[in-house]
Amino acid sequence: MQYPRSIYLREGWTAKKLFENMMLRIAVAEPTSSTSPFAQCKISDFRMYVGDMTPQDILSLQDNSIWASGARMKQCVDVATDETFYDKTDRDAGRRNCLWYAKAREQAPQVCSSMSAKLMCPVTCRGRRECYDGSLSYTYVQPLPRRVFRIFDRIMYLSPRASQSSVLCPAKSVSRQAILDKCRSLAGTYPKSSKEPGWSDYFQGYSMTWKEMNRLDMTDCDELAKRLDEDQCAWDDAWIAEFLKDYNQAGVYSIAFWIHPTENSRGMPGNFFPSIHLYSRISSPYAIADWGESNPEKEDGMRMWSPAGAILRELTGIVDYAHSWTLFYMFFEKLPGGRFKSCMTLNAMPMACMEGNSSGLSDLPSSFMQAVEVTTEALVSPIEIRTEKMSPAQLQQYFYRKAKKMEKMPGPITSELDRVKVYNTITPKEIVKYDEKLLLISPPLLFQTRTKSIPCTDEVANLVFDNQRDLIAAAQCTTEGACPGFGESSEVYTCTSEEPSTVAHYGLNTSVLAGERGYADFLYTYSDNPVVVRNGEALPTEYFFDGDTERAMAIGVFFSPSRAVTTLLQLETSFKGSIPKAQVSFQQYTFLQDSDKPSLIAMTVVMLTSIMLVVVLNLMLMLVLHEERQGGIEAPSASREKLEIVYDFVQVLLVLAFLIAVLKSTLQSQEKAKEIIGGLVQVPFVDPEISFSDKVERFFSSLELLFDALKYKSMLDKMGLVLLFTMLFRILWATKVHPRVGVLIGTLQNGFDDLFHFAVLFLLVFVTFAFTAVWVFGDKRDDMADLSAAMTTQANLVLSCCEG
Repeated sequence: MQYPRSIYLREGWTAKKLFENMMLRIAVAEPTSSTSPFAQCKISDFRMYVGDMTPQDILSLQDNSIWASGARMKQCVDVATDETFYDKTDRDAGRRNCLWYAKAREQAPQVCSSMSAKLMCPVTCRGRRECYDGSLSYTYVQPLPRRVFRIFDRIMYLSPRASQSSVLCPAKSVSRQAILDKCRSLAGTYPKSSKEPGWSDYFQGYSMTWKEMNRLDMTDCDELAKRLDEDQCAWDDAWIAEFLKDYNQAGVYSIAFWIHPTENSRGMPGNFFPSIHLYSRISSPYAIADWGESNPEKEDGMRMWSPAGAILRELTGIVDYAHSWTLFYMFFEKLPGGRFKSCMTLNAMPMACMEGNSSGLSDLPSSFMQAVEVTTEALVSPIEIRTEKMSPAQLQQYFYRKAKKMEKMPGPITSELDRVKVYNTITPKEIVKYDEKLLLISPPLLFQTRTKSIPCTDEVANLVFDNQRDLIAAAQCTTEGACPGFGESSEVYTCTSEEPSTVAHYGLNTSVLAGERGYADFLYTYSDNPVVVRNGEALPTEYFFDGDTERAMAIGVFFSPSRAVTTLLQLETSFKGSIPKAQVSFQQYTFLQDSDKPSLIAMTVVMLTSIMLVVVLNLMLMLVLHEERQGGIEAPSASREKLEIVYDFVQVLLVLAFLIAVLKSTLQSQEKAKEIIGGLVQVPFVDPEISFSDKVERFFSSLELLFDALKYKSMLDKMGLVLLFTMLFRILWATKVHPRVGVLIGTLQNGFDDLFHFAVLFLLVFVTFAFTAVWVFGDKRDDMADLSAAMTTQANLVLSCCEG
């Protein structure tokens, strides 16, 4: 069913106001839907027009209609364009700001229900409704998000070198020698600043002097050579050509990054005076943007120069950038008539904007960005550059969303400078002399199986949980609103079930390793980082194993070049039952070396000779028995001898099959080892073109090959053990023909009845003692916690007399 786009009146009729202050029920379901939910809304001005109306006409009516009093009818807000719609910097009576409301609203939406909260935080608490964006239309097409370009690919711990007041991080395409040669060739050609003699700066013909920022004088080539630090913080600039293409179409770009002080930052402890400068060109210098404390002694606020100075004095008492992560944001937009507009802000607070009128400033150099200068030790996030700008409301929404995650990001514990120093202490000569006998050839792996969490239904347990909930509330939630969403005891404690978990954990889906389904990740992810970020969520690594973990395992693969042995080390802890149990296991896979082939051939010849000898002897015995039977003389032992012949031939066939399997496995072991070890060491972990999931898949496939090889080797070992026992039995049975050597078989034959009854009695006493041990010591000793453990302990005591 289709509805008319407009209502047609008779020719000559004019638009009329037909209804005022009426209530209209509007269906929001499909016309053919079996259910018809309705929404009630107040219609205050209902008009009918002749002919169709274009979308532009409708939008014009929406934006320009006014009441008789002159007030605008439109009350919704266009979040993407309205620059007057944003959260205030105020605090409520409880000293809570809008960032607190943004965090609390996720767990307890009711915190935003008061009118005061909506007035102070209209973005966070939906103080005004957003205007319809057309997304409910059948023809609506979701616009593609703009690409994000980044300087740095991780949080950087930047630190100026000794005696230097800043560090200059160049793009990887920048040639140190070319930059310095260009700088020296331009010496004496730069205009001098009229404000500070000796200080020269160059910004598209404009001079600026911020002596307090410890900025590098880009015309001082010797100082430039000292601060240019490609070893510490060079960054990939391969994206610049694509960025410029997008910018030429959009006419706007924005820059956003986070910064956090360290103990050694300038002004710390207590104050933080950072400044960051983005250079589009080093020689001749062209600064695209500058942020910094313009004059710490006068405390006149943060200043941005891009390209005209602006000071944010009003934010110095609000933004606590000395103790937490601070968001810097700016955008630069080309306007008609050669004009431009540039705005900046800290932590998404009200923007400081400026407009200029210069034809040159609206165009970017082809290099766009060549270096980043940081004038104090600090943690700096990836610098994100987009060819779009955010409205104040959009920026605040972005800030609230990211601030919560950044709070859990302490950043690297070692500066890039120290990391480079340690790396440079390893010389090629030392690497050549590396003579360890055992090498770790792949990243250690963590693997865990998990069970589902379910609500606890035990009445006694719930009494304890309710009490714990009350204690937590009394200790942590005394201030109003301190614990939004904290309610039932099920939010404090849950119980585990026997059913395995299949939901994602720490951003990981279940995978199969060695025939078991669980969650696998690399050990260094959790040992080297306090948090891991998955799907945009920051997760503390210390909680990777928790109460739902059923079994945890650490797996390492080692290789010994001198012994041609691959070792699989498994450290396993089982949390089944009331007491965790830990164990360590080693499995080794050995491949055939060229030097061992003569020994293999010699042993194969000995085995085949022995088999042929057994076959020949049994054939001779069969011939003797046949001749006796033909002569009518058949010894009483003929039946037993026939059974022994059948036993020997069956054993010969089994030994031949085992020998063929072992020879095949041994001869192919070198190629198998190449496939396994090559797959493990050649996983391209540092290749940025391959996704992390593909790298993990390759790693797991190689690890599965090792597990399969070890499993096959274990099967051959067990088969060989069975054959050894069958051969031992045959050898002992053969000794009974000698009156002195066959004493063992004779004793067993004569005493079998007594031995059988003793075994029955021993088994009854053994099991009874095990039950008694569990009853008496089960709650005190792990080795007697259950029947299986108690019987194992008793067996160790009986066999070794010292373990237990």
